[in-house]
Amino acid sequence: MFAALALLSPALQDPIRLTPGTPFQGALHRLAHARQDFELEVPEGQVFLALSAKSAGPDIDLFGGPGDAPLSLEDAPLASLSSIGVERIVADRLSEPPLAPGLWWFSVATPIWDPLSPHENSRPNVPYTLEVVLLAPRTDAVLSPGPARSFALDPESGGFRTFRIDVPKDASLRVDLHGVPANLDLFARRGSPMTGLETALAKARHDWGAETLLLTPTSRPSVQEGPWFIDVMDAYSASVSTPFEIRVSFDPAPPAEWSVPPRLVPRAPEKPLARALVSVLEAFSENGGGSATLIAPDGLALTNAHVVDKGDRTPVDSVVLAANLDPRRPPEECFRATVVRFDADLDLALIQVDRGFYGTPLPADYRFPSVELAREDQLDIGDPLWIVGYPSLGGTGSRVSIHCARGILSGFAREEEGVLLKTDAAVIPGNSGGAALDQQGRLVGVPSANVADENGSVGLITPLSLLPAEWRLEIDKRAKR
Repeated sequence: MFAALALLSPALQDPIRLTPGTPFQGALHRLAHARQDFELEVPEGQVFLALSAKSAGPDIDLFGGPGDAPLSLEDAPLASLSSIGVERIVADRLSEPPLAPGLWWFSVATPIWDPLSPHENSRPNVPYTLEVVLLAPRTDAVLSPGPARSFALDPESGGFRTFRIDVPKDASLRVDLHGVPANLDLFARRGSPMTGLETALAKARHDWGAETLLLTPTSRPSVQEGPWFIDVMDAYSASVSTPFEIRVSFDPAPPAEWSVPPRLVPRAPEKPLARALVSVLEAFSENGGGSATLIAPDGLALTNAHVVDKGDRTPVDSVVLAANLDPRRPPEECFRATVVRFDADLDLALIQVDRGFYGTPLPADYRFPSVELAREDQLDIGDPLWIVGYPSLGGTGSRVSIHCARGILSGFAREEEGVLLKTDAAVIPGNSGGAALDQQGRLVGVPSANVADENGSVGLITPLSLLPAEWRLEIDKRAKR
């Protein structure tokens, strides 16, 4: 049942109190910047709020946040300003600001003065429907050791699932997520479900999806006998459906069924680009991420130094690598690597894949696909180039799939580190450390940066000619094994 219809003139009307579960229908006047304010009292113990506004035609904006009075668009911490007639605001335990009890204010407004066309003179108003959903903690399932179970996060779940695990005395608690096409996080609390992240006792939060939470009797924090509640949450988006598998164990050992990495096989070996697509990996470190390219069958890979930099011009201790097993899906976490060569001035690094994602040794006969190295003197201005990597744009939800952009060698740029290659192909954050390929699928350099202003943008590639001589000797030697 709908609340009473409210018709708004250009002048601001009195605030309207929202009731969760009861849609509100209203209308805004199109002849001026019209706005209607709403207030919502969030009770104690709520962990998810979603407010949606649907317009029957012209665009509207939705914005708001907690406070004692209505907020301007400029001051509102939460806003949805799309132009598709559907706006949605979410606040939960991971949002900024996080969902907290008390008074929240929201506003629906027409974005700008919108002159009417002749055939719209009889329809000067913008009808809309506003609906709010509040969710309290819940338990979706009781889990016990055994095979992995499948679940999904979706808008109806509020982007989280909560599981109960009854831990026996003197046991460890291990929870693994697998087959995750998004950036999911794990949070654990003993005794009762979490109402806020500050009540979580342990967590696993990284930029990848296959999280592991391990608590033992001697870890900090330690596991104790009794009921534990595990939250699986989407770090960025509750608006898409995200399937995942979850496995529980009272043994600290990694799951045997997931510990052997898959073989990386080109989907179409006869195509020049296919081998490169399976050889370019997504790379994660404690300080960010990017891409890396396998250049030897023993797992040696080339990337940018800033992809594996702690933030102080020194390399990280470990790198997580995700492989493109299906170009229609985000890559799957398969390996871990160690930085073996690092030059912050050149912005280049070599990393060695030395174990599986769960820390287990690679099979003795494991061989990696790798790209052939090109000679820079074979390239001329105007020659085609492909840029392959995992750019931050263009994903669905909170993870991206592999991306290939086509362009040309546009010219050369003399920088402090040497002569770089310029290209008109898109080099987007996340591409860093990936592959710049010629039309035969050979590696010519590493996409490293993008220079842009109001007139356009230019991608910069660090060519293989800038590799230190001893690095190149080692690469050539290992590529022939």
